[in-house]
Amino acid sequence: ATDVVLLGGEAALSAAVENALSDYEVTRLAGSGRVETSVEVAEALAGEDGEVPGAILVRADAFPDALAASNLAIPNGLPILLTGSSGLDAAAEAALDDLVADGAVVYLAGGTAALTEQVATDVAAAGFVPKRLSGASRYATAAAITQEALTTTGASFGSAMLASGTNFPDALTAGPAAAQLGGMLVLVDPGSLDASPESRSLLSANAGSIRRLFIAGGTAAVSQAVQDQAVAVLGG
Repeated sequence: ATDVVLLGGEAALSAAVENALSDYEVTRLAGSGRVETSVEVAEALAGEDGEVPGAILVRADAFPDALAASNLAIPNGLPILLTGSSGLDAAAEAALDDLVADGAVVYLAGGTAALTEQVATDVAAAGFVPKRLSGASRYATAAAITQEALTTTGASFGSAMLASGTNFPDALTAGPAAAQLGGMLVLVDPGSLDASPESRSLLSANAGSIRRLFIAGGTAAVSQAVQDQAVAVLGG
């Protein structure tokens, strides 16, 4: 490695962390808050062209929908922008105006409890086409996002990366790994696959193409029971 990107200001990653990386080319992407930092990341993704084909909006104060969004974001080159639940955040709206062509699809990850209809109204008023991907639970929403990726991009489901849907660290890092391995991140209930039935159905529907199964985290994160159930769903 020659380059290191730090996400967040010094309240997130201190100056001591940055100083310890003196052997690398370090770039810090940071804003005044989490929403603004997500805008900085989006601008970095846009690169020299200064544009992206669309975006995914997720609520800024909860993690599950943002984790699942990686399945759609990575194959499409879409930034994941944080916003408030009750309306489109001004910083996120400015990023859309700057980086996304008028009339492009902007996805809303989650139901109206996550992102209200006002967010969709604000997106439409800004000149974009809002498309909501949601379900009755975090697992149903994750499955809807994954299905959109499979339908619109032809993304591969050659492998499945299971991660807990009740905590964020493992799934946060597993999303890019899943994409690199030619597969999809699947959020699961850590104790039983039956408690995340939409995830079970997703695995079952794609069992014919899934050739490798990865589990992110130890058995305290995703239990052996879930692993055994997933193996059974995939035909052993």
